[in-house]
Amino acid sequence: MALASPAVIRAATTNVTGAAALSNGSTQAITSGWRSDSTNVATVTDTGVVTGVAVGLANIYVEFGGRQGQAQLKVVPYYQRTWQGTNTVLTCAQTAALPAAFCPRFQAGTGARYPMGFIVAQTADSLMWRMWESTNNTTGISTYSPPVSVLIASDGSVTVTHSRVDDYTSFGYAGLILESTSTWTFNTTGSGVTTGGGSTSYRVQGSHQNVAQITTQIVSLGRSSR
Repeated sequence: MALASPAVIRAATTNVTGAAALSNGSTQAITSGWRSDSTNVATVTDTGVVTGVAVGLANIYVEFGGRQGQAQLKVVPYYQRTWQGTNTVLTCAQTAALPAAFCPRFQAGTGARYPMGFIVAQTADSLMWRMWESTNNTTGISTYSPPVSVLIASDGSVTVTHSRVDDYTSFGYAGLILESTSTWTFNTTGSGVTTGGGSTSYRVQGSHQNVAQITTQIVSLGRSSR
């Protein structure tokens, strides 16, 4: 037996098909009798139309001739939207390799906040994730490129890692080029709001020594619900 897709977005549908091997060597299509072992996660009609109900895993199965066949289905949240929220800087630690004013730039006040968001394209549990941010609250939006391809975990969470190179000359640090790697983990709810957090490590281009670590948090990141 097989599912048309091993993952389905919550409230979306897919189909299950199967065939039984007979003792004479032929096969017979199974057209009814489909069941779900977790109807709170996914339901299935007698004829094999599967609907995602809630985030999680469910086994879709059928019995034929005293034998059972099954396939696992993953139901995932609907992430495909333009997300907008606030990036709150929690901590910033640096080494002597950076100008003394580097961390204060990220922490103009306690818990400095910057608008940011994500543009997400989704096919089942596969996401194409792009990130933008504003460092001065109104302009200077930049997009992390190329887009990052990630999979949604079985609990509905997403972990995204972005890497980029920035020239900080325009911020008053002549000739300072930093490589940064950001790792974010997000969780969404049925209400269409997600929260997440992560950290960003910086190092001077071409060096293997981290020179700063910034810990941040995403709050009230909203999108159109589904």
